Amino acid sequence: MLQGLEIWEEHGARIERTNPVFGPGIAERFEWASSLVISDHVQAFMKREAVRKRLSEWLGEDGLLVIPTAPGPPPLRGLPENELNERRARTMKLTCIAGLGGLPQITVPLPAKNGEPLGLSFIAGCKQDLKLLAWTEKHVLSPQV
Repeated sequence: MLQGLEIWEEHGARIERTNPVFGPGIAERFEWASSLVISDHVQAFMKREAVRKRLSEWLGEDGLLVIPTAPGPPPLRGLPENELNERRARTMKLTCIAGLGGLPQITVPLPAKNGEPLGLSFIAGCKQDLKLLAWTEKHVLSPQV
């Protein structure tokens, strides 16, 4: 809900003004976002604040959350719409953490043993952007041998 509200607030006027053509799934999500009303979702904003507080306390200034960037290998071209939507929902459960928490996140593509791409995401505490960048540079991008 919150993402839909924020997306429509940011892009709604331009979409209404220019009436762009979107691909399958995207058009429907923008249509849904256009129907949302902020005052109907006050509870969601309150819940987000509670989540932000909890994540901030949990990670502090030195914590690091490491998660996969996606719930599995890249989807195959031509995947049926219902499977694509299910995949999108599973991906959002991972990718929403930093945004919901107002936290910095870095996603790093890494080679996997089977040759398929693998992405790891590193999430740090609130206002720890520079520390996260330095940690990633030191430990992930150019680790000491």
